[in-house]
Amino acid sequence: MAKKKSGRADGKGYYTRVACGKKFYSTVSQAECDARAEEYRKLKERDVFDPDISVAAYVLRWYERHKEKVGAHCAEEYYYRSKTIIELIGNYKLKDITPMILEDAVEEFSCTKLEKTKDYPSQKYINQIVSVLKLIFKQARKERYFDYNYAEDISVKSKKTNKNSGSRRGLTLEEVRLILNFEHKYAPIFWFMLFCGLMPEEVVPLRWSDILYDEKSDSYKVDINKTALLLNTGGAEVRPDTAKTEFRLRTIAIPYPLSDWIQDNIDAHKKKDLIFPNRDGKPLSKTAIRGRFETYLKDLDCWVNSKNKHNPNNKYKMTIDKFCMYDLRHAYITLLADIDTPVRKTTALAGHSGSETADKYYIDYQKLSTDQDVKRLGSFLKETQNSVS
Repeated sequence: MAKKKSGRADGKGYYTRVACGKKFYSTVSQAECDARAEEYRKLKERDVFDPDISVAAYVLRWYERHKEKVGAHCAEEYYYRSKTIIELIGNYKLKDITPMILEDAVEEFSCTKLEKTKDYPSQKYINQIVSVLKLIFKQARKERYFDYNYAEDISVKSKKTNKNSGSRRGLTLEEVRLILNFEHKYAPIFWFMLFCGLMPEEVVPLRWSDILYDEKSDSYKVDINKTALLLNTGGAEVRPDTAKTEFRLRTIAIPYPLSDWIQDNIDAHKKKDLIFPNRDGKPLSKTAIRGRFETYLKDLDCWVNSKNKHNPNNKYKMTIDKFCMYDLRHAYITLLADIDTPVRKTTALAGHSGSETADKYYIDYQKLSTDQDVKRLGSFLKETQNSVS
């Protein structure tokens, strides 16, 4: 039974009510206190059925129930995907939703350019939206709003994928030359991707203790023994001895010019632990590393334009084709192919589980120079023909 107590500074009493282990207070009336407690109880009880609940309210309720049951990375993904879903269909009442409305909403999302990137959503992004929709409507089916999961059969292809605008590319030798001649405070971050083939989630958790010196070969090597879950905020979650596959945990040699940068900096900075920390000494977040990459690209382009005698004032128009961070790793593998590195060795350096990946996605056999190989084959055949048996 509710009690009226006097505990306020002004001497007035307040009313209390307990619901689902939580205490509610009201200074107005017992009815108001009971109403707040009842609203909270409905949110907590799974078998509640509100026929007039909106999609926005239901999605928020679903998110509050599930965010504590998953890791930080999934909770963050649930939050942003739920926010997008509310923007798409939040004004509908849940009972009015049909499979066609869901399909059309996701289709419309796939055909709308994102404000931040000015490009269409990727297939991965669309799949994440659909995955969260399936979880939400799976719960709605359990609560008897629907007879089956309305989101189960959604199938939408990205406009970006259909245009093949999201394909990876290797950098041209001219672009590599520009990067080699461009000094920048953020350059070493991306040198690890271009000259060692590392992915962003492998670069972020790198520590100076991961840089090894091999006296036998007189070279530095990087020990890739961990990865990071890149979060939008709050840095990154470092995962020791964890990678997509066991082959991604590897030790590879560091070539010029990154080896020279390491030699110049390792003694002065090795006590800082992380090679690329943020201002608080913690691993970079996804937002931070993207910001550094955008700054690097912009400054690189300014530098290129400053050398462009034909158009010296056009500082912000890209004079080279824009590339993404993953293209740096792509370029590393294509450069290895250009210098005739055997595919098996390329596979080991890249951390692939098999040579099929390099064969299918990285090596353009139409561009491989084979003239010298054919000449060597001809010389071998000629020697064989003239040899005395």
